[in-house]
Order: sequence, then C-alpha cells, then structure tokens
Amino acid sequence: MESFFQTYDEARPHLICRLACVSAVQLLAKAPHVRGAADLEAVVCLISGERETDGRTCRSVTLEEQDRWGIGTMQLAQDALDNMRRLFPPVLRPMSALMDSGEKGSVWDMFRSLLKGRFPGAAEGRLDAAAHLMTGWLDRQIRARGVLSPMWVLGNTAWFHGAVSLLYPDVLQSFAQETGHSCYILPASVNEVILLPKGREETRELLYGMVASANRQMEDRESYLSDSVYYFDRRTGDISVL
Repeated sequence: MESFFQTYDEARPHLICRLACVSAVQLLAKAPHVRGAADLEAVVCLISGERETDGRTCRSVTLEEQDRWGIGTMQLAQDALDNMRRLFPPVLRPMSALMDSGEKGSVWDMFRSLLKGRFPGAAEGRLDAAAHLMTGWLDRQIRARGVLSPMWVLGNTAWFHGAVSLLYPDVLQSFAQETGHSCYILPASVNEVILLPKGREETRELLYGMVASANRQMEDRESYLSDSVYYFDRRTGDISVL
C-alpha cells in the first residue's frame, strides 16, 4: 500500500494499530510504536479497505511518514488505538462457543487453514472432516484437564489484529470483575488472545508449554505475537509477564 497522505488530517482516519513483541526488532526499528503492556508494543499502521471484501490491506506507518506529518508518537498511537476500537470493536467469547463453529476465528477455522496450507490439493470435504476431528480431540483434552475449561477468546469483530483489544482498560477489568479473578493471557496470534481466570492448579510450566506448542504449529509467521504468558492483576489493573 503506497503512501499518498501528505498531511496528518488525511492520514488520521486510516490509522490503526497492531501488537508486536519487543523481540520483533526489525519491525520496531522502522515504525512508530509505544509500549502497550509488559513486553508488547503497539505499532501504528495504515489500513486500506475496512472490510475484508474491499481487499483490506494493512502496513506499518514509516518513520519518514511520521516526520512528514509532524505528529508525535504518543498522539499517533492514541489516534490509531481509538480508530481501531471504533472500526473493529472488541469481542469476548467462551472458547467452547468458538470451538467447532465454522465462523472465522474459530478453532475449527484455524485448524482448517493449517490443513489447507499443508495439503493444498486436498478435497474441501476432507479438510472439513479432518478439522472437525482435530477440534474434537482438542476439546476433549481441554475438558479432561478441567482447570482449563473456562477459557475465553478475546479478539474483535473482524478477527483482524484483535489482540490489541487487551490494551482497552475496561475490557480486562470487566472480565476480571465478572469472573471474580485475575487472569492469565495466552497470546494465540496477533488476531486473538486467550484469557484464563486464575485458578489453583495452573502452573507456569503448563501455561508456557501451551503457548510454545501453539507457536511451533503456526504456519503463518506473520500472525506470531509472543512466546510469553501474561498476567492481569484485577487489583492493580496491570499486565505483566508471568
């Protein structure tokens, strides 16, 4: 997407943001960003086409563009975050509701995309059936553990850079108040994170193992977010690396 915004007033309505881990040094060296939470940075981007059917594209704002517009990084990031919430409001759904749903962002949809990438010549029906089998297996594993059953998926209405939703102060605080617990945040991808209310049996090793396993199986490295597990403290409202 080529830049054709000469002034900040022209660019402002097209700003959004995405999350990136501090380890994404190449991305962060070229784009304006601010600390979002813990080791996560909010990177300012430009979007073209708000709807997927419009051929939506997104790229990071360059430091040269920021300099041309004469705008500070904090204001740039705040405008991008405000736009992001307006264009793509946050959505929080129980993992069980998204498990075998055919909608975009569901576990079934992610498994199907993974299978299609590995077996591009496979028949659509076979891909559907295999995704259902994998989803069923995962659901049984989650239920068997018991402690991990109340997982929730936080994204947005378009499942597009929805992990940014964890930066909206009221979203995590409302979730913690409703569950009565602080929560762990597991980064599934740049598009969504998993929230798990704090219980008595979760261990650091278990949670980090889940994130590491998911990241190893991720085919689209552009969707990678972080290897860390995060903790939201409902008393302080702070997010930290576990």
